[in-house]
Amino acid sequence: MVAPIFPRYLWRGWRSSYQRGTADDRCRQELPGSGRIGPDQLRLLSGTSTAIGGANGSGKSTLLRIAAGVSLPDSGSVASRPPTVSYLPPAFAPPALMRAGDYVTQLATIRGLPPATARRRAADLLEQLNLLPGPAARMGGLSTGNLRKVGIAQAFLINADLIVLDEPRAGLDPDARVVLDQLVRIAIVDGAAVITADHEPTAAGDDHRFRLSGGRLERVAAGSEDVRHFMITTVDPTGAPSTVRVADHERDRRLAELLASGWSVIGVQADAER
Repeated sequence: MVAPIFPRYLWRGWRSSYQRGTADDRCRQELPGSGRIGPDQLRLLSGTSTAIGGANGSGKSTLLRIAAGVSLPDSGSVASRPPTVSYLPPAFAPPALMRAGDYVTQLATIRGLPPATARRRAADLLEQLNLLPGPAARMGGLSTGNLRKVGIAQAFLINADLIVLDEPRAGLDPDARVVLDQLVRIAIVDGAAVITADHEPTAAGDDHRFRLSGGRLERVAAGSEDVRHFMITTVDPTGAPSTVRVADHERDRRLAELLASGWSVIGVQADAER
Protein backbone atom coordinates (compact mmCIF):
# COMPACT_ATOMS: atom_id res chain seq x y z
CA MET A 1 0.00 0.00 0.00
CA VAL A 2 1.35 3.43 -0.92
CA ALA A 3 1.79 5.72 2.07
CA PRO A 4 -0.48 8.79 1.97
CA ILE A 5 1.12 12.00 0.81
CA PHE A 6 0.33 15.13 2.73
CA PRO A 7 1.91 18.55 3.40
CA ARG A 8 4.69 18.43 5.94
CA TYR A 9 3.48 21.66 7.53
CA LEU A 10 0.08 20.15 8.31
CA TRP A 11 1.63 17.05 9.85
CA ARG A 12 3.85 19.17 12.05
CA GLY A 13 0.96 21.30 13.20
CA TRP A 14 -1.12 18.21 13.96
CA ARG A 15 1.63 16.46 15.86
CA SER A 16 2.73 19.42 17.95
CA SER A 17 1.30 19.99 21.41
CA TYR A 18 1.46 23.34 23.15
CA GLN A 19 -0.11 24.90 26.21
CA ARG A 20 -3.48 26.44 25.42
CA GLY A 21 -3.46 30.21 25.31
CA THR A 22 -2.63 33.12 23.06
CA ALA A 23 0.08 33.01 20.45
CA ASP A 24 2.36 35.75 21.77
CA ASP A 25 5.18 36.31 19.30
CA ARG A 26 8.21 38.19 20.59
CA CYS A 27 10.49 36.89 17.86
CA ARG A 28 13.53 38.44 16.23
CA GLN A 29 13.53 36.29 13.09
CA GLU A 30 15.80 37.75 10.41
CA LEU A 31 13.80 39.31 7.60
CA PRO A 32 14.55 40.78 4.18
CA GLY A 33 15.63 44.40 4.41
CA SER A 34 17.39 46.31 7.11
CA GLY A 35 15.17 45.53 10.07
CA ARG A 36 13.91 42.73 12.22
CA ILE A 37 10.64 41.85 13.88
CA GLY A 38 11.25 42.87 17.42
CA PRO A 39 10.99 43.74 20.11
CA ASP A 40 7.40 44.22 18.91
CA GLN A 41 4.77 42.05 20.48
CA LEU A 42 2.08 40.40 18.38
CA ARG A 43 -0.66 38.84 20.44
CA LEU A 44 -3.35 36.75 18.77
CA LEU A 45 -6.44 36.37 20.93
CA SER A 46 -9.20 33.80 20.64
CA GLY A 47 -12.23 34.99 18.70
CA THR A 48 -10.39 37.77 16.86
CA SER A 49 -8.85 38.33 13.44
CA THR A 50 -5.54 40.01 12.68
CA ALA A 51 -4.40 41.19 9.25
CA ILE A 52 -0.75 41.69 8.32
CA GLY A 53 -0.11 43.91 5.30
CA GLY A 54 3.09 44.78 3.49
CA ALA A 55 4.84 44.69 0.15
CA ASN A 56 6.35 41.59 -1.44
CA GLY A 57 9.51 40.59 0.38
CA SER A 58 8.61 42.46 3.56
CA GLY A 59 8.58 39.28 5.63
CA LYS A 60 4.87 38.53 5.97
CA SER A 61 5.31 34.84 5.14
CA THR A 62 8.22 34.52 7.58
CA LEU A 63 6.10 35.99 10.36
CA LEU A 64 3.19 33.67 9.59
CA ARG A 65 5.43 30.59 9.42
CA ILE A 66 6.66 31.42 12.91
CA ALA A 67 3.10 31.94 14.15
CA ALA A 68 2.08 28.56 12.70
CA GLY A 69 5.09 26.76 14.15
CA VAL A 70 6.58 25.88 10.77
CA SER A 71 9.67 28.09 11.26
CA LEU A 72 11.60 28.97 14.38
CA PRO A 73 12.82 32.48 15.21
CA ASP A 74 16.58 33.02 15.16
CA SER A 75 16.27 34.51 18.65
CA GLY A 76 13.50 35.45 21.02
CA SER A 77 10.53 33.18 21.54
CA VAL A 78 6.90 32.40 20.89
CA ALA A 79 5.40 32.59 24.37
CA SER A 80 2.60 30.11 23.66
CA ARG A 81 0.69 28.47 20.84
CA PRO A 82 -2.70 26.72 21.08
CA PRO A 83 -2.98 22.95 20.61
CA THR A 84 -4.52 22.93 17.13
CA VAL A 85 -3.21 25.04 14.25
CA SER A 86 -4.32 25.19 10.62
CA TYR A 87 -1.99 26.75 8.07
CA LEU A 88 -2.44 27.85 4.47
CA PRO A 89 0.96 28.63 2.90
CA PRO A 90 1.28 31.10 0.00
CA ALA A 91 1.86 28.16 -2.35
CA PHE A 92 2.14 24.39 -2.07
CA ALA A 93 2.71 21.47 -4.41
CA PRO A 94 0.25 18.63 -3.74
CA PRO A 95 0.61 15.27 -5.48
CA ALA A 96 -0.35 15.94 -9.09
CA LEU A 97 -2.06 12.59 -9.75
CA MET A 98 -4.16 12.59 -6.59
CA ARG A 99 -7.81 13.62 -6.89
CA ALA A 100 -8.71 16.81 -5.04
CA GLY A 101 -11.53 15.23 -3.05
CA ASP A 102 -9.37 12.29 -1.97
CA TYR A 103 -6.57 14.65 -0.98
CA VAL A 104 -8.72 16.83 1.27
CA THR A 105 -10.44 13.74 2.72
CA GLN A 106 -7.06 12.19 3.55
CA LEU A 107 -5.99 15.38 5.32
CA ALA A 108 -9.24 15.42 7.29
CA THR A 109 -8.56 11.84 8.41
CA ILE A 110 -5.03 12.76 9.44
CA ARG A 111 -6.45 15.62 11.48
CA GLY A 112 -8.56 13.18 13.46
CA LEU A 113 -11.97 13.12 11.76
CA PRO A 114 -13.62 9.69 11.37
CA PRO A 115 -13.53 8.48 7.73
CA ALA A 116 -17.22 9.12 6.99
CA THR A 117 -17.10 12.55 8.63
CA ALA A 118 -13.88 13.34 6.78
CA ARG A 119 -15.49 12.56 3.42
CA ARG A 120 -18.54 14.70 4.19
CA ARG A 121 -16.48 17.63 5.47
CA ALA A 122 -14.15 17.58 2.46
CA ALA A 123 -17.03 17.34 0.00
CA ASP A 124 -18.94 20.15 1.74
CA LEU A 125 -16.00 22.57 1.71
CA LEU A 126 -15.10 21.90 -1.91
CA GLU A 127 -18.74 22.35 -2.91
CA GLN A 128 -18.97 25.66 -1.03
CA LEU A 129 -15.83 26.90 -2.76
CA ASN A 130 -17.12 25.64 -6.13
CA LEU A 131 -14.01 23.68 -7.04
CA LEU A 132 -13.84 23.26 -10.79
CA PRO A 133 -14.08 20.94 -12.61
CA GLY A 134 -14.93 19.06 -9.40
CA PRO A 135 -13.49 17.00 -6.53
CA ALA A 136 -12.71 14.10 -8.88
CA ALA A 137 -10.23 16.26 -10.80
CA ARG A 138 -6.55 15.43 -10.43
CA MET A 139 -4.69 18.28 -8.78
CA GLY A 140 -1.98 18.48 -11.40
CA GLY A 141 -4.61 19.78 -13.83
CA LEU A 142 -6.15 22.40 -11.56
CA SER A 143 -5.79 26.11 -12.23
CA THR A 144 -4.03 28.34 -9.70
CA GLY A 145 -7.33 29.59 -8.33
CA ASN A 146 -8.83 26.12 -7.94
CA LEU A 147 -5.66 24.81 -6.34
CA ARG A 148 -6.01 27.69 -3.89
CA LYS A 149 -9.50 26.45 -3.08
CA VAL A 150 -8.06 23.05 -2.16
CA GLY A 151 -5.61 24.78 0.18
CA ILE A 152 -8.40 26.80 1.80
CA ALA A 153 -10.53 23.68 2.25
CA GLN A 154 -7.78 21.88 4.16
CA ALA A 155 -7.30 24.92 6.42
CA PHE A 156 -10.92 24.76 7.62
CA LEU A 157 -11.35 21.01 8.05
CA ILE A 158 -11.43 21.19 11.84
CA ASN A 159 -12.23 23.83 14.43
CA ALA A 160 -8.61 24.85 14.93
CA ASP A 161 -7.65 27.21 17.74
CA LEU A 162 -5.30 29.17 15.47
CA ILE A 163 -5.81 29.60 11.72
CA VAL A 164 -2.90 31.06 9.74
CA LEU A 165 -3.72 32.16 6.17
CA ASP A 166 -0.96 33.43 3.89
CA GLU A 167 -2.34 35.28 0.83
CA PRO A 168 -5.62 33.32 0.95
CA ARG A 169 -7.38 35.46 -1.68
CA ALA A 170 -4.67 35.16 -4.33
CA GLY A 171 -6.22 33.81 -7.53
CA LEU A 172 -9.72 33.39 -6.08
CA ASP A 173 -12.84 34.37 -8.00
CA PRO A 174 -15.27 36.80 -6.31
CA ASP A 175 -17.70 34.06 -5.21
CA ALA A 176 -14.92 32.05 -3.58
CA ARG A 177 -13.74 35.17 -1.74
CA VAL A 178 -17.21 35.54 -0.26
CA VAL A 179 -17.12 31.90 0.91
CA LEU A 180 -13.66 32.42 2.39
CA ASP A 181 -14.90 35.43 4.36
CA GLN A 182 -17.82 33.36 5.64
CA LEU A 183 -15.51 30.54 6.75
CA VAL A 184 -13.30 33.03 8.58
CA ARG A 185 -16.28 34.63 10.33
CA ILE A 186 -17.60 31.23 11.44
CA ALA A 187 -14.16 30.26 12.77
CA ILE A 188 -13.94 33.50 14.76
CA VAL A 189 -17.40 32.98 16.25
CA ASP A 190 -16.28 29.47 17.25
CA GLY A 191 -13.37 31.02 19.14
CA ALA A 192 -10.45 30.73 16.73
CA ALA A 193 -7.69 33.28 16.43
CA VAL A 194 -7.22 34.06 12.72
CA ILE A 195 -4.17 35.78 11.24
CA THR A 196 -4.05 36.67 7.56
CA ALA A 197 -1.29 38.14 5.40
CA ASP A 198 -1.84 40.19 2.27
CA HIS A 199 -0.08 42.96 0.38
CA GLU A 200 -2.28 45.47 2.17
CA PRO A 201 -4.30 45.14 5.37
CA THR A 202 -7.94 44.49 4.64
CA ALA A 203 -10.22 47.40 5.43
CA ALA A 204 -13.09 45.54 7.07
CA GLY A 205 -13.74 42.55 9.24
CA ASP A 206 -10.38 42.55 11.07
CA ASP A 207 -10.08 43.32 14.76
CA HIS A 208 -6.41 44.26 14.45
CA ARG A 209 -4.38 45.37 11.43
CA PHE A 210 -0.63 45.80 11.08
CA ARG A 211 1.73 46.76 8.32
CA LEU A 212 5.14 45.09 8.09
CA SER A 213 7.84 47.31 6.65
CA GLY A 214 11.60 47.22 7.14
CA GLY A 215 11.18 44.34 9.56
CA ARG A 216 8.95 46.37 11.90
CA LEU A 217 5.28 45.91 12.68
CA GLU A 218 3.19 49.06 12.76
CA ARG A 219 -0.43 49.13 13.81
CA VAL A 220 -2.81 50.41 11.14
CA ALA A 221 -5.83 52.33 12.37
CA ALA A 222 -9.23 51.68 10.81
CA GLY A 223 -9.83 54.00 7.88
CA SER A 224 -6.17 54.97 7.63
CA GLU A 225 -4.47 55.94 4.41
CA ASP A 226 -2.83 52.51 4.16
CA VAL A 227 -6.03 51.07 2.72
CA ARG A 228 -5.70 50.76 -1.06
CA HIS A 229 -8.35 52.24 -3.31
CA PHE A 230 -9.18 51.57 -6.95
CA MET A 231 -10.83 53.60 -9.67
CA ILE A 232 -13.44 51.67 -11.67
CA THR A 233 -14.27 53.20 -15.05
CA THR A 234 -17.71 52.15 -16.27
CA VAL A 235 -20.45 52.82 -18.79
CA ASP A 236 -24.02 52.55 -17.53
CA PRO A 237 -26.84 50.86 -19.51
CA THR A 238 -27.73 54.18 -21.17
CA GLY A 239 -24.17 54.66 -22.45
CA ALA A 240 -23.14 57.32 -19.93
CA PRO A 241 -19.55 56.99 -18.62
CA SER A 242 -18.83 56.99 -14.90
CA THR A 243 -15.91 56.50 -12.50
CA VAL A 244 -16.25 54.98 -9.05
CA ARG A 245 -13.62 54.98 -6.30
CA VAL A 246 -13.76 51.92 -4.01
CA ALA A 247 -11.62 50.45 -1.25
CA ASP A 248 -9.67 47.28 -2.03
CA HIS A 249 -11.92 45.05 0.10
CA GLU A 250 -15.01 46.36 -1.74
CA ARG A 251 -13.60 46.08 -5.27
CA ASP A 252 -14.75 42.57 -6.22
CA ARG A 253 -18.20 42.96 -4.69
CA ARG A 254 -18.71 46.32 -6.43
CA LEU A 255 -17.57 44.94 -9.79
CA ALA A 256 -19.97 42.01 -9.48
CA GLU A 257 -22.83 44.38 -8.66
CA LEU A 258 -22.09 46.64 -11.62
CA LEU A 259 -21.89 43.77 -14.09
CA ALA A 260 -25.04 42.18 -12.71
CA SER A 261 -26.85 45.51 -13.20
CA GLY A 262 -25.91 45.69 -16.87
CA TRP A 263 -23.02 48.15 -16.61
CA SER A 264 -19.89 47.74 -18.72
CA VAL A 265 -16.51 47.91 -16.97
CA ILE A 266 -13.91 49.72 -19.07
CA GLY A 267 -11.00 49.51 -16.68
CA VAL A 268 -9.81 49.14 -13.07
CA GLN A 269 -6.65 50.79 -11.80
CA ALA A 270 -5.09 51.57 -8.45
CA ASP A 271 -5.77 55.08 -7.21
CA ALA A 272 -2.55 57.03 -6.73
CA GLU A 273 -4.25 59.27 -4.17
CA ARG A 274 -3.73 57.37 -0.91
